[in-house]
Amino acid sequence: MSTPRPLFKIRDIPEMDSKKIVIIDDDLVDIASISQSLGSGGYRTRQAADQRQAIKTIREEQPDLIICSLDVKKLNARRLVQIVRQSPRLRSTPFLFIGGPQSSAEPAPEILGPKQLLIKPFTREQLTTAVQDHLRLRLRSNGDRRNT
Repeated sequence: MSTPRPLFKIRDIPEMDSKKIVIIDDDLVDIASISQSLGSGGYRTRQAADQRQAIKTIREEQPDLIICSLDVKKLNARRLVQIVRQSPRLRSTPFLFIGGPQSSAEPAPEILGPKQLLIKPFTREQLTTAVQDHLRLRLRSNGDRRNT
């Protein structure tokens, strides 16, 4: 008697895929907290502490979302966004920026749309909601491109 084959694998359902998220922050406590929160929600995370490492990690991982702290000392957020947008494979990757109430880096208005800045301190629920919103936007924008 043979074991019945499943109709589908979890991997076959796009919504169930484990999404990859790159976290850019030079604060080890923040990285650990964000990684743990997202990991418990089924997301796969990779970390980077500066711009050079971030670019390398983003190119290798081709993440579904990039979470970027505006308080990283060795990072130019505007330049990072430009570099990512120049790559056809990464162009549609959304950014979620995080920062303190008085972040040392002021992002240029053109790289921040509505809902793209999460102010510290934030709760696990706020983080999860922001991540889910950004991933939905990416799915919608990718779907729209395929239909045009």
